[in-house]
This record gives sequence, structure tokens and C-alpha cells, in this order.
Amino acid sequence: MTSLIDLGVKKDFFKFFSTVFNKWKNEFLQQLKIPTDMYILKNCLFVLRDMNVTLNNLRNMGYIVDKGPKTCRDPLNSRSSFLNCVDEQYRTCLYNLHLKFANTGNLSPCLSRFKFHLEI
Repeated sequence: MTSLIDLGVKKDFFKFFSTVFNKWKNEFLQQLKIPTDMYILKNCLFVLRDMNVTLNNLRNMGYIVDKGPKTCRDPLNSRSSFLNCVDEQYRTCLYNLHLKFANTGNLSPCLSRFKFHLEI
């Protein structure tokens, strides 16, 4: 993960995409025209087992990393809004998969959509 973040910051898009796609279709990647002003890490969601290990690895690579001001960590912001959208889409996909199995007869009984929404 830290090497991908490093490649994204350095804007080495060919190595970034080669790593992500496991060197799949290198000829295609070489012909790909990527704007040099693109910031590939913007609006990314990173799922980590241990955030502190990743942050320490980035610090060891020479990056200055912090978690932001403590006063801004808890309130609703664009990051938590983005995560809310991801969660909502995930629950919708779960419900659609549930319907698919229920309609084919592989699952009984069919649950209501309400069961797949987060109750606050």
C-alpha cells in the first residue's frame, strides 16, 4: 500500500497502473495518455489492517504524515460523507444480491429492504 501511495505522489502512473493491474497489458499502459496534472490519490479510500503501520512506513519513506487537527477528526466532513456513500452503496449491493438469491429459490425467506439499512 505504501509503495502505491509513493508512486501516486510521485506521479509515476505507468508503474502505479502496472502494479495495480499486475503488469497486465503493458502495451496498452504505455499508450495510455495520462494528464500530468492529474492527482491519482484524490478521493481514494484506503482499507488498512493497521493504520499506524502504514503511517510509520510512509514516515520512513520521508513523508510528513499526520492525522489532521484533533478538533477536525470527529465532526461530519467530506471524508465521512464519502464513507457514508460507500456504505450505502455496499448495503444496496447486498440487498440486490439477496433478492437475486431469493428470486431463484436458493434463499428463503426474502428480507425487506429495511433490514439492509443502518439504524442510527
